[in-house]
Amino acid sequence: KQGYNGENFQLKAILKKVKSLSKMSITTSTNGVKTVAFSEYG
Repeated sequence: KQGYNGENFQLKAILKKVKSLSKMSITTSTNGVKTVAFSEYG
């Protein structure tokens, strides 16, 4: 249970990060390669 809660917290933090990054990704969505790079390494 403790481990799951830790993972859940991490997951929420990652989702938060992805949401803020997606705003940046949208501006570069015309360049597909850049968007993929954001998703993979952001």
